[in-house]
Amino acid sequence: MIPRGIVVAAAAIAMAVPVLLGGCGRAPDTRGILLVTLDTTRADRIGCYGYRPASTPSLDALAGVGTRFDLAIAPAPVTLPSHASMFTGSYPPVHGVRYNGMFRLGPSSRTVAEILRDAGWATGAVPAAYPVHAGSGLERGFASYQDLFSEPGAKDLPPSTERSAEDVTRLGIEWLHARGKGRFFLWLHYYSPHFPYEPPFPFSSQFRDRPYDGEIAYADREIGKVFSALREMGLWDATLIVVAGDHGEGLYEHGEKQHADLVYQSTLHVPLIVKAPGQGTVRVVREPISLVDVAPTILDFAAASVPQGVNGISLRPALRGGSLPARSIYFESVVGSLLYGWSPLEGLLRGRWKYTRATSPELFDIAEDPGEANNRFLLDRQVADDLGAVLAADVAEWAKTSARPETTAAPLDRDALERLASLGYVGGTVTTATRGGPDPRTLVHLEGALLSIRDAMTAKEYRGALELCQGILKADPANRYALEQAVLAAARLEELTTATRLAADLVARYPEYVPGRILDGEIEVLKGDLRRAVDVFRSALGEHPGETALSYRLAVALVASRKYADALKAVEIALRDTKAAETPSFQVVRAVSLAGSGDAAGARDALAKAIAAGYDDRDLLESEPMLAPLRAIPGFRDEVGKIKPRAR
Repeated sequence: MIPRGIVVAAAAIAMAVPVLLGGCGRAPDTRGILLVTLDTTRADRIGCYGYRPASTPSLDALAGVGTRFDLAIAPAPVTLPSHASMFTGSYPPVHGVRYNGMFRLGPSSRTVAEILRDAGWATGAVPAAYPVHAGSGLERGFASYQDLFSEPGAKDLPPSTERSAEDVTRLGIEWLHARGKGRFFLWLHYYSPHFPYEPPFPFSSQFRDRPYDGEIAYADREIGKVFSALREMGLWDATLIVVAGDHGEGLYEHGEKQHADLVYQSTLHVPLIVKAPGQGTVRVVREPISLVDVAPTILDFAAASVPQGVNGISLRPALRGGSLPARSIYFESVVGSLLYGWSPLEGLLRGRWKYTRATSPELFDIAEDPGEANNRFLLDRQVADDLGAVLAADVAEWAKTSARPETTAAPLDRDALERLASLGYVGGTVTTATRGGPDPRTLVHLEGALLSIRDAMTAKEYRGALELCQGILKADPANRYALEQAVLAAARLEELTTATRLAADLVARYPEYVPGRILDGEIEVLKGDLRRAVDVFRSALGEHPGETALSYRLAVALVASRKYADALKAVEIALRDTKAAETPSFQVVRAVSLAGSGDAAGARDALAKAIAAGYDDRDLLESEPMLAPLRAIPGFRDEVGKIKPRAR
């Protein structure tokens, strides 16, 4: 934590540069809005926040003509939930997005981009990484969403691929030049500071011993280019600029290497710098604020209506030198609960007091103890009880009005599921935090091994991954992620007895976790026991009706068993659901079920529908033994010939 009240020389110098200011008259109307989000960026690693070794001249100069918020708090130390809060003005329990990959922002949560688009603004975005790819829900409202994972050939990209800061800047400036003459909203997302810390030259040389700082310096240079472009285009003075970190990074403080598991200031305290159109006075705001305040602030400057019920407030009064209302700032991390079976962490920051509800509650006076080393829960019990009561009331109230969480459906194919798992973002249907598990702070020492499992699985080093999983399970027997990855690793090693035992343990501990039920059935398929596999999938589907991935695997297992009539019945039931109806793979299974049942015309029609809907795995259609009945129907070659070659 950086001492408060520090104003660096760059800010003082920038105050004396009148060419960048709007003069002493009335501030101009907002003609443009630029939102820059810095992934995984701590406030205390930016120069204007008092970090002397920093090389962040662009951000420091922005603070020198704008407003620096000294105590901005991320609602969650995770990319997608934090961005969802910035875009909606609501906390994660309200908009429903609690983690990356596992959730998407639902349509009931209106975003800034949607509101501005409907008001006639040009809207563009350049997201840099998989957690905010198109499909996360953040793309809604953007006429241009230049997502790396939606480009030709992106199907083969590993999820760890990121768009470089230079590309984000280049595409952002190109969009500014092409946008036309009207009002605009542009969001640029810089992922560079995220692990692994590998800044390009010359930053790799300049920051050889501080690569994390080098990544921030690299992003700062690129952001400066955008600022220069705004000035050259005559847009600077009338543009609202908001630069925010989405969350911080542990850097081994409190035992946390990266982020997501704990809720200390190392991962919650982020930079927030705002330059209002024509702002002529440099300000520093010391009151705690939240990233949920970003959306109301943007809408206020855009003269657009703020949706009712949002948790954030407009920061415009503070930009004018006014005060902000005293309030409690919410934060959470439920990642350990959703992923590993640990206890969720939820808390409030009010003034100098920071309270965290957990298996072992904590209370810190962050003014006197910025490093959060001295838990005052017992010494100041009344403060803790007061904040705990407010927290409990807030969470209960939000539960009544929260948006329906939209889970990411368990992928239909194992490769897609492993693609998510390689990032640690495991999809499924677990949508609520489970209380009563072990305290994350007692198990955060396992973080390194858990991350190593992900790396080993991605590298297909299954023996090493299995050994890592077994080591974690000795310390934390109910760790869901370790159990799941152990099943996968054992299956890849063809150690099916071990895989069967581990899968049974996973299902027994987490019966609500659909990917676990899928794994349980898939192990039976690998063992050649199709009858047992059908029973497993059918039982799981009975407990989780409507789960697309279970319906699909049940139908496939029935086709493999040559029970075509039963498979067709399972598919027809599944196709009543919109998700299944929109999934081309279901039409392929329907096609082979019809072919196996003797309905060649129906089979050809279903195959045609699958191909028209985007099914493009020609190799599978032409070689998979299970699909032999489909290849025997008249017109099969004609339909397959309509498949467009896969983009590379």
